[in-house]
Amino acid sequence: MPFVVVLIILASIVLALLFYRGKLTSHEDDTIHINEGEQGVVDHQEVLAEKVAKVDRVGKILTVVVIIGVIALLAAYIYVNQFAFTGVKMG
Repeated sequence: MPFVVVLIILASIVLALLFYRGKLTSHEDDTIHINEGEQGVVDHQEVLAEKVAKVDRVGKILTVVVIIGVIALLAAYIYVNQFAFTGVKMG
């Protein structure tokens, strides 16, 4: 049961990161600014790109962890139920 709770918490964090990334990029300026007078806009774009890259990296890592955890949980469930239905005692 604790393993399931941890997976649910991690999946919730992944969803929160997804919404946070959407909030970060909702007002993103996709225009390329090359004039010297627009340096402030360029700096803001660079900072935003770094934040989005960090969120993406953490989100991908946690997504892989959640997927591996779900696969492990399903494998354990199938393994336990297979032995329970065949009459083999575990332990």
